Order: sequence, then structure tokens, then C-alpha cells
Amino acid sequence: MDFSLDGSGSSANVLSVSGSFCSILATCFDVGIAPGFGGSSNFSLAEGASRTFDFIRFAFNGDLNGSYRLSATLAFTQPVATSVTDTGGGQFMAVSGVFTGGSLTWDQTSPTVVTMGDGSSFSVAFNNFAYGQGAILNGPVMGTATVTALSVAPVPLPATGLLLVGGLGAIALVRRKASRKTA
Repeated sequence: MDFSLDGSGSSANVLSVSGSFCSILATCFDVGIAPGFGGSSNFSLAEGASRTFDFIRFAFNGDLNGSYRLSATLAFTQPVATSVTDTGGGQFMAVSGVFTGGSLTWDQTSPTVVTMGDGSSFSVAFNNFAYGQGAILNGPVMGTATVTALSVAPVPLPATGLLLVGGLGAIALVRRKASRKTA
């Protein structure tokens, strides 16, 4: 099953933030789509295979801690134009703009299943995370998503294949009739 992620149709937005310094700073906590997401985000999965990738980028400003709620949408252009949305929330702690601890728990507890017209299906799961307090991360904090190909419909035989099978059957019938006449 071939997948193409739609960077322009995907999004991540802060719904609410509360905590120390958040009322003073205009943007103490922010989320967005991970850098490079959607640009070359094409991949193929065999039935039962999964792919996990960075989806959401978290950014912090200053020394702060608090809680948040967010909404995220992951959009596809292939194998079918669709999107999956979920909301979630958690805690965060940052020192000098560096994430030192926190969590994210999504509201949906099981993956969203997308079934296509040909019977093929895949699932999308937004992944929870938890980092312990004091675990300074030297880089961006990313939330991930996992796509799993659940069932892949068999590829239909093209029309030329049907013509070939029909032609071979016709040749067999002609040969059979010819062999009866000579007998």
C-alpha cells in the first residue's frame, strides 16, 4: 500500500495552556508540524507492516511548567484523500527554553481505522509520550504517529491479462476441435 502524507492538510494547534509564566509570556508553549514533514513523506507498507515518524514539534520559551491541550490532524493524499484528527494533553516543564520533562496523552485510546472502497484498510495512531523530570533533551521534542497497513486488497488482473487468458482458452478450443476432425 502506497502512502503520501499531505503536509498542507496536516496541522497541530494549541487549544489551551496553563501554568507558571504562561499568562505573562505570549507564547510560552507552542506546537506545529515537524520540520520536513510532508515534503518527501511517501512510503509503502506491506500488509501488517507499520511506519512511525515525527509528526508534531513542541517548542518552549523560558523557565516554565504547566499543562496543555492540543489538537492534531494527519492528512493523506494517497492511498485515499483523508485525514485523522485527535485531541490530547499533558504536562510540561522547561528550563531556559529546554524541555526537561512532560507528557502527552491522546484522547483516543485505540488507532483510527480507515477503510477504502476496495476493502483495503490502514490504521493511524498518535503516540503518547512521557519524559522524566530532569531528562534534558538537546534538540526538539517531537510527537510521533504510526501508520499500519491492516489489509491490502489483491491487485485486480488488468484487462490485457483477461484478454490473454481468453485468447489462450480460444486457442485450446480450436486445437481440440481440429484434433476431433482428424480422428
